[in-house]
Amino acid sequence: MLIIDYTSVGFLEKSESKKGRSDSLACSWADLVWAASTVGRRQLQHVIRPATYAYFELICRSTTVYTHLQAADYRPGLWGLADTHLRQSPAYQDLGPLEKSAVSYFLGLTTAKLFGERLLQLPWLLHVDTYSQHLKPGFLGRLPDLAGFNQHLDWTIMEVRGRSNGLDWQVIKKANKLVRPLTRITGAEPVPRVAVYSYFTSVTKTLKVYLAAPSIEDKDESGRKFNLTLETYLANYYRLFLDFLDSEYGGASSWLTHGNRTYRVKRMAETDMQLGLDEQIYTLLKSGEKILPEKLVAAGPDGPFSAETTDGRITVGSDGIYVQLGDSWRDDKMSLSPAERVQ
Repeated sequence: MLIIDYTSVGFLEKSESKKGRSDSLACSWADLVWAASTVGRRQLQHVIRPATYAYFELICRSTTVYTHLQAADYRPGLWGLADTHLRQSPAYQDLGPLEKSAVSYFLGLTTAKLFGERLLQLPWLLHVDTYSQHLKPGFLGRLPDLAGFNQHLDWTIMEVRGRSNGLDWQVIKKANKLVRPLTRITGAEPVPRVAVYSYFTSVTKTLKVYLAAPSIEDKDESGRKFNLTLETYLANYYRLFLDFLDSEYGGASSWLTHGNRTYRVKRMAETDMQLGLDEQIYTLLKSGEKILPEKLVAAGPDGPFSAETTDGRITVGSDGIYVQLGDSWRDDKMSLSPAERVQ
């Protein structure tokens, strides 16, 4: 498995010291592609119209992960592969400053989505600008990077930072300060409010994450408020995948069974993967009826990443999004630079 070391501060865990709790999160390449494919980005509604562009958008997201990350090493043994960290690929290191800034921010969003699912049980997180056109007119103040909710329908917000070269405490303090104002979403206080900072170490270029949650005493009651219903949020969350599956580009979608669930999927030859959506969720969203969040949540798989293969090339998020990677994503290949993987 892939390992991402992290430090968390302010989550009131028994093992947490004043300097925070240090641990590591195990994940797979399929988990990272799930996170990258579902996190959204600024002005997404303009990117994915017409439906054909949903296909290209998902290629872009998965290719960003494939091209700019690689496993630190590949060590097979009698009891399976040894765990390994993620690091920058040579392709990442060859980017110019502005390109690095864009990629590091996207990878920051990806790791925030992954940690939200795995550590905080927040499978529904999406870039706020994705649905900014639905916010109350006249909204004042800076929007958080991510907003979403958990399986209990409780709202949360996240500020995200991504850096290419080491830990910057000033950036961390600024991100943590930005989640302190009490942003109310349709009258409800989001809990938790989290700042997520992903970075590559200065020497080894290894990916690490720092998470901070302000205490209740740190709340700023003069903060931001906006209106967004769960129904509107869910419609935007799944729009990319509905367009992707319904588009004629890339061929018709098909069905497969994994575990005890059926998924509507489409193969993407360009990136050697299949992406799809739980058939029950797809049917609910396409029915034309008003989206009931409780019904949609109940229709999804049980638990985060409930279906995985032993080699980590299939994963299903708690949101019902299905990811299956092909041989191009094998562990032995992903420890090589992108140029060497095709040889």
